[in-house]
Amino acid sequence: MITISRALDSRRATLVITIILGGVLILLHWLRGGPQTASANPFLQVVYLVPDDLSELESQVRPKEMEAAGNVVVQLASDWPSARKQIEETNADALIIHYTAMPLVDTAELSERFLQGELTVTGIGIPGLDLALAIGAPSLFTSTWSSDQGYTTPLYFYTYSLSIVGTADDVMRWQNRDALSGEAVENIEKPMSISGRATTESLLYNDSELLIHVIESHVRGMKDELPPVR
Repeated sequence: MITISRALDSRRATLVITIILGGVLILLHWLRGGPQTASANPFLQVVYLVPDDLSELESQVRPKEMEAAGNVVVQLASDWPSARKQIEETNADALIIHYTAMPLVDTAELSERFLQGELTVTGIGIPGLDLALAIGAPSLFTSTWSSDQGYTTPLYFYTYSLSIVGTADDVMRWQNRDALSGEAVENIEKPMSISGRATTESLLYNDSELLIHVIESHVRGMKDELPPVR
């Protein structure tokens, strides 16, 4: 009986120790941030301005292919009011514009959002200069040719982003001039930091993963978490 009692006490002690250790490990796991999954906590919130007929989209740039690239949620819009609503409701990180939907864009509103450093903008099949003009920052466009508007085939894309650090009044003064022109801005109260970024890539031999990677790099760069892709 004494031997049996000691054995039972030993098992109880082992069980208690195991439970305590398990609880400590679970606590440490959650203190470090808990489980991280792309589907539960997507990094990117993207609004995609598309034509009404999704069959007009090239296979590489269809919404399902984009979301299959991982780490992204894609909201579709086929008119500018819907795009605005999606941007505001999801606090979108980026706007993607398919070239067939470019006529739908309210460029005045888009440039205002972009010049506030709120939104990374990607144009699929849109000439780089046209997109840079639409966001109010033509100097972000740098052509690879001697004199043109950049790549114009449907499977080239341009991505632009802007990071601004400064007081609200100084940012407004900066926005009320020719943005990114290099001209001096008068009456700036405190030092400002303005960083514009541009990337162009081809999807001719790549899939949506490259597109999402470039956008994610720009968004992270705006948040000072990762330098953008050049």
